[in-house]
Amino acid sequence: MASPLTHIAVGYVLFRIANQYFTELTGTVKRLILICGALGAATVVDMDFVLGMLHHDLAGYHNQQSHSLCAAVVVGIGVGVLGRLLTGHRMRRWLTLGLVATLSHILIDFLTIGRGVQLLWPLTEARFTSPIPLFYGLRWSEGVWSSSHLLTLANEGPIIAALLWLTQQKLSRHAVEHIGEG
Repeated sequence: MASPLTHIAVGYVLFRIANQYFTELTGTVKRLILICGALGAATVVDMDFVLGMLHHDLAGYHNQQSHSLCAAVVVGIGVGVLGRLLTGHRMRRWLTLGLVATLSHILIDFLTIGRGVQLLWPLTEARFTSPIPLFYGLRWSEGVWSSSHLLTLANEGPIIAALLWLTQQKLSRHAVEHIGEG
């Protein structure tokens, strides 16, 4: 699985992009709800990690059914309902944000070296993984302080930096284009 840093970075990028579409949200509290929705949906499926740690069986709990299209739909609906209740604005946008953020997590783990994701659960428990992995991923079985995590950082760091830079460039260009319209 990819590191939490990558999932958080992608959630942040999705927040920045969504921020353009949630123009009716004003005020600090509503922006905080938006960032929590994006970051939460991008990371919540890894909460099964906690169960694995509590039961001393990470492989038995983590990266199971929570990393499926079915789970993405459930999280998307949850974000949609919560976003609507907390802000009073368009459930469809909130649902889309939740779904896209959760799918980003599943896609990243699909693109990570490892055992793959149960993409089509509950139809099958088969695991799917990319034939061309992009991420090295974490090796929790080697311990929290394993030196192999340095390889993960060396692999994911430049990808995260490029993603953040590209997002900033695109959003800056978008802002300049809208200034010219006014």
